[in-house]
Amino acid sequence: MLLWAVSFIIPSFTDVELDRPFQTYIYSLNLNHALLAAVNVMVGYDQRGKHLGFGELFERGSSNFNLASALIMLIIDCVWMHLYAWTVDQSRKAEGTKWFKEWMKEMRGHYHLEGEQVKPEVRKGLVDEVDQVRSSKVADIEVEALTKKYGLTGGYGLIDMNLRATRGQVTVLLGHNGAGKSTAFNVICGKTKPTFGTVHVEGPIGLCPQTNPLFAKLSAREHLWFFHHLKGSSGDWEEEAERLMHDLDFYDAKDELAQNLSGGTKRKLCVAMAVIGDPNVILLDEPTAGMDPGARIAVEKLLQRVKKDRTILLTTHFMDEAEKVGDWVTIIQSGRNILNGSPEYLKKKYGTGYILTVVGSPVVDGVIQDTTARVDYQANA
Repeated sequence: MLLWAVSFIIPSFTDVELDRPFQTYIYSLNLNHALLAAVNVMVGYDQRGKHLGFGELFERGSSNFNLASALIMLIIDCVWMHLYAWTVDQSRKAEGTKWFKEWMKEMRGHYHLEGEQVKPEVRKGLVDEVDQVRSSKVADIEVEALTKKYGLTGGYGLIDMNLRATRGQVTVLLGHNGAGKSTAFNVICGKTKPTFGTVHVEGPIGLCPQTNPLFAKLSAREHLWFFHHLKGSSGDWEEEAERLMHDLDFYDAKDELAQNLSGGTKRKLCVAMAVIGDPNVILLDEPTAGMDPGARIAVEKLLQRVKKDRTILLTTHFMDEAEKVGDWVTIIQSGRNILNGSPEYLKKKYGTGYILTVVGSPVVDGVIQDTTARVDYQANA
């Protein structure tokens, strides 16, 4: 819009001298300037009281720039502006040819991306951490060079993020609040448009966003009926719904209106809504937020049961949840995925365990030593 406004204003500050065809041709590369030149030619015919028809298109008249020249320049302007729009669109979607991607990568290298820099040895570790067995599996979610910038002068929510979520596994996006998990999640599910990069999601999805997408006047059971049929599933919705409600321990609330459910039960219902209907891909954005420990365990057991033929992507800031439910963990910091690997691999390579520091007076030193000795013995038993 800004470029169009500038192109519209510039002709008002430049005189269209039709007697100078070369200058007029150059100026007419601006669509609005070419339009103004065409109008001036037509005004000249009107002032002279002459008829302007198809036969007069190539007539020079009182100037060296005729109406045909103006129309040709308008066509040229349409062509180059369409090419420019296509180029910008390719830069946003990153779906161009190989040379275009390489050119964009080189251009992006000239700009400083804000945010905390990743150490070279950690970045190199991303390549070393690829599980060869996992790389051969089918990936229903593939993210490449995903970048999200907010506005022309805003910060970066995501920077060059790569992700591969495979079928039969729970892939976890782990990071603190503000790390970029929800931004990545919103781009993957199509809620937010990326600035650069590609996202490929194979098959129908089941979605559980951070906010509860519930209808206040529908019961929990009615929600499950609605989302089962919304996904076009042909299976027995009632049997599946009852099993999900039993698994997540809210069967007793099946006939309660959504507006009367507790916060934890609402989250359970949202998880069930995402799972029901047998979708290929299940996207869960912090599904256990607001749940008690027992409910979190129920969700973890459910995901382990349904993951066999599905691809599950889950975001969380709980390390213990990522360890229990995740088969593959991607750690996000400042919009970048800084580490990838299985929970066991990450714990073995980067984990330091738990450190307990106790400071006491000299009087209780003996008690502290005895207590820590017993705790150490039980921890290693």
